[in-house]
Amino acid sequence: MSALGPVMLGGIGWLDALDVLVVAALLYAGLRWARRSEGALVAVGIAIVCAGYGAAAALDLKLTTWSFQGVAALFVVVLAVLFQEELRGAFEGVAAWALGRRQAVRPKLDTTHILVEGLLDLARRRVGALIVLPGVQPLRRHMRGGVQLDGRLSAPLLDSLFDPHSMGHDGAVLVDNRRVTRFGVQLPLSRDGEKIDGLGLRHTAALGLTERTDALCLVVSEERGEVSVARGGVLTPVAGEDELAERIDGFYRETLPLARRRPAWQRLLLEERREKAAALGAAAALWAVLIWRAQPLDLTLEVPVRLENLPAHVALGSVEPARVPARVRGPRHLLLPPHGVALLVDASDAGPGSSELRADAGDLTLPEGLVARPLDVSIRLELGVPPVAAR
Repeated sequence: MSALGPVMLGGIGWLDALDVLVVAALLYAGLRWARRSEGALVAVGIAIVCAGYGAAAALDLKLTTWSFQGVAALFVVVLAVLFQEELRGAFEGVAAWALGRRQAVRPKLDTTHILVEGLLDLARRRVGALIVLPGVQPLRRHMRGGVQLDGRLSAPLLDSLFDPHSMGHDGAVLVDNRRVTRFGVQLPLSRDGEKIDGLGLRHTAALGLTERTDALCLVVSEERGEVSVARGGVLTPVAGEDELAERIDGFYRETLPLARRRPAWQRLLLEERREKAAALGAAAALWAVLIWRAQPLDLTLEVPVRLENLPAHVALGSVEPARVPARVRGPRHLLLPPHGVALLVDASDAGPGSSELRADAGDLTLPEGLVARPLDVSIRLELGVPPVAAR
């Protein structure tokens, strides 16, 4: 049985490794989505269901496994209906990442300064404002109404757009690459009751858009005279000019970098290592339970020879050979290690002296699910007479 060691680790090729990496990437994307959406609890529930299915498959609980498989299709449909908005946003993010943003030029260096100056001035005068800086994902389907404008960004322009007497002062202003492209825009509202408790309409809209996209929203509260930044569904007040400038610059560095700060392979290995390690471990465990464990395997086993129906008037001397090679095919979990596999030889016709018996694959005792290859062996017995019978 020493040959089983390499077999247990064998059969893993580069396609299997690629399979695991693809699933790990999907799980990692799911983890990131769960962290920034309302589906965190649902993701935990899905993980528990998957763990239950894996445990049922590992323990060979056929009815339980069949039940999980039966509801899997319905489960997918229900998830697609419940999270159609989140799924659509996720696919848009994948497409934007794969194709690249059409406008991939960093805003001019004074864009941050203009935004900070204009927002702090509005905050000092208690004038409400909402500015949207697009990320990689498209925003068109999330915006309603508004007026098209192709104006150069400046503090006086922002002041005029958010003037309480302006027709679009209650809406959002879209700023893309130092150009004000649209104003008076209506944004989707957040549906998270805990987040929006006590917030005004502008803050609720900023949260709603950033829950659905990777945009950055800058909000000025006319009641408190403070500036807040919303990103990834999280609203954070800023303490002053330096913090506000850093948040805007950080967004531009991540979204439209002037140059990559580190090679792609370093970002892949070093950023969010804990989440990536968890996703890789979960993918490897799923592959081991669902794929590797169920793969059919051909093995040549050295199985013991056992006699049955040996007459009472003879005594067993020797059996040659005591173990015989037998080729068996079946799932890995039944073969590694093999349990209960033996060659049963009918010795009912054997008498004292030497006897030669034939055995074939039908004489092998195999667990359900294993199949034996053709086998034809000769077993030689040396039998004697028990001492009591000899007297």
